[in-house]
Amino acid sequence: MRKHAHTILYAASDLNGFLGCRHSTFLDLKDLVEPLPRAEDDAQAKLVQDRGYEHEAEYLDSLKKSGFSVVEVPEDGNLSDRVGMTAEVMKSGPDIVYQATLKNGVWHGFADFLKRVDRPSNLGSFSYEAVDTKLTKHPKPKHVIQLCLYSELLQHVQGIRPRGMSLVLGDQSDLHLRFDDFAFYHTIVRRRFEEYVFAPPADSKPEPCGFCELCKWRDLCTDQWERNDHLSRVANIRRSQILKLEAAGFATLTALARMDDAITVPTLAQETLDRLRAQARLQVAKLET
Repeated sequence: MRKHAHTILYAASDLNGFLGCRHSTFLDLKDLVEPLPRAEDDAQAKLVQDRGYEHEAEYLDSLKKSGFSVVEVPEDGNLSDRVGMTAEVMKSGPDIVYQATLKNGVWHGFADFLKRVDRPSNLGSFSYEAVDTKLTKHPKPKHVIQLCLYSELLQHVQGIRPRGMSLVLGDQSDLHLRFDDFAFYHTIVRRRFEEYVFAPPADSKPEPCGFCELCKWRDLCTDQWERNDHLSRVANIRRSQILKLEAAGFATLTALARMDDAITVPTLAQETLDRLRAQARLQVAKLET
């Protein structure tokens, strides 16, 4: 998500963030108005990122050694210039376009590779499909979302919808995917995202989820949970259990700790409630003493 020429541009990472946690998208929008403090990447995340760049470079080198003609779009220059250069390079028809910059409307993306295929388009007797490099041994949904967006953006440049898209995985295997198998879902996700960002809510409440460990706003949410005495602070509590406790009127760690032993919570097993309540009492006692 970035400001560009008096508008806001969105990317595949924004779509994946929205799928992982809508509150992260809410904070993304706030950050555009007034910058927010971001969590620092740990050493392991930095190591994985660096290894990802190495994997990409290794694949690029293998393409060149195999005799493919490769043209790289320079990374310097502004976004509009890079979009224009990408279109010109595609018209010239090399086997591989490296570091392509694509844009259409409020969406943009930076594709690792575009691969020429023998299918006529507005470019001539050929067209391009998106290829991305990923360290994982198996594809993840976020990788497919990213390729779908690149494919949609490619259609704007070459005039036809790509049939395929590919992932080069960490073991150097090439996984080919049919765009049509995922296009409908991608369209729905993108429409829901656009509805949210074009008319965002006035406020949003963070809730712990699986996306937290990947989120750049995780420290902000953790601080808010501390201030609000959120139930997520109870050790080993699950999201489903938090929802049941909140519905029963116990929305904080302290409230759970002070809950009378005779109280029950609908659809929450008594043994589970007793364990959570005991844990909350231990944590409150530690804080107070």
